[in-house]
Amino acid sequence: MPVPKNLPNTILDLAFKTSTGLLAWKKEDMPLVLAELVKSHLAVIGGEIWTVYPDGRHNGDVLDKEGRWGIYTWYIYRNEGESWLDFVQRAALYTQDRILTFNTEERTRPDIAPLLRYNLDIDDEDTYNEFRSRYPRGQTGQG
Repeated sequence: MPVPKNLPNTILDLAFKTSTGLLAWKKEDMPLVLAELVKSHLAVIGGEIWTVYPDGRHNGDVLDKEGRWGIYTWYIYRNEGESWLDFVQRAALYTQDRILTFNTEERTRPDIAPLLRYNLDIDDEDTYNEFRSRYPRGQTGQG
């Protein structure tokens, strides 16, 4: 998904950026990222934990301490009748909870933990409404 035009530079500057424009942040940056998104009325509609290698390669697979690969994702939908600001705030809290619940840095090998980044799908209200009008809940392949 394209990055919203009003994404604050304060968090854009902290992001790992792919050649296709996707963004991901370090865990320690997430409180600031989520606070700035709420202030900007931008909602997290989902996320994925990536491994980002020093050469810029990245993938959605995370290697744990036992040598198993895992994929960590989450999705958030706006509730019927929920105001946009309430959704933005709930989505930020849910994202924060997912990051803490996954506890991925503790599950991964010590050499992998510093490479983890949190990719977020971020929408403004107009983009969210336009996308959801074309793909009602459950019809996007996103759970």
